[in-house]
Amino acid sequence: MDTEQENLNKDWDSRSVGKPWQHKFFYFVIRSCGRRVAYLFMYFVVLWYVLFYPPLHKKCRPYLDRRFPDRKTRLARLLDEYRWITSLGKSLIDRAVFGILGAGRIKVEVPEGARLQELLDEKNGLLILGAHTGCWQIAFSELQFLEGSVHIVIHRDQYDVDKHYFEHKHRKPPFEIIDPAGYLGGTLQMAALLQEGQTVGLMGDRVFGNDSNTVTVDFLGDPIRIPVAPYRLAAMQGTPIAVVFSYRANRSRYITEIPGVIRVPAAVDRNSRTYLPYAQEFIGYLTRYVQKHPFDFLNFYPMWKECASQNNVVHR
Repeated sequence: MDTEQENLNKDWDSRSVGKPWQHKFFYFVIRSCGRRVAYLFMYFVVLWYVLFYPPLHKKCRPYLDRRFPDRKTRLARLLDEYRWITSLGKSLIDRAVFGILGAGRIKVEVPEGARLQELLDEKNGLLILGAHTGCWQIAFSELQFLEGSVHIVIHRDQYDVDKHYFEHKHRKPPFEIIDPAGYLGGTLQMAALLQEGQTVGLMGDRVFGNDSNTVTVDFLGDPIRIPVAPYRLAAMQGTPIAVVFSYRANRSRYITEIPGVIRVPAAVDRNSRTYLPYAQEFIGYLTRYVQKHPFDFLNFYPMWKECASQNNVVHR
């Protein structure tokens, strides 16, 4: 089982499939010609990858087969892949536009922003629990209206050539960054910040670090493993968890929605399964999101394969 998990980790990483020169080309196009021309080039690049790059199918099929189980023809499956990768391409271009041409080119709306401030006013800190939805990097940037400091958990692959939006002009990001590759995954730092009444944002749809700190939940009909760290942190001092998802409303506008707030009571038993109901609540929100915005869910990690390899069982 350990060998299977090691092979999975070796076969997958978060790096872009694009080459450094390809990313630089798109950054140049954005600077010189604008977003629409960058989109035009992106459509052709995505078409080439969908038609002639087999590893892309391997990344796409786990999610698309579960989200669209009735897609039987080769053409229908290819069209879904094209739409999904195009959605990712738009997200990456929009993120670059946000950094290169300025925040004014992309409008990010948080209709329930006042609700987040109300949760923060409870003086127990605030956990923002997101997922790889829409343009989540830009969504996190728009939390500056909250009182106090905002800290976001971000892991940067040392070989990744795709820039965060604030790296284009070497600006300081509007939030502090916590690296989950640090000591104990940054949990001590996060706990201290929440105790001070600050805001901490992290992802709830991908495991990073020790797999023992996870629970198994059903997502789109099959089991996956998700981290319990957000729920453990919330239980320490009654910190509310605001679930936050982003989606692309149109070419220049993203919406950040808050589908729910998760309340985790203090837990005597710190076993991972203690937090299963709250992990299931989060996945319930995410399931409803992907039903409504199927191509805005941009997590390409093989989460179902990971769970199957750990249990040494094929679930489908």
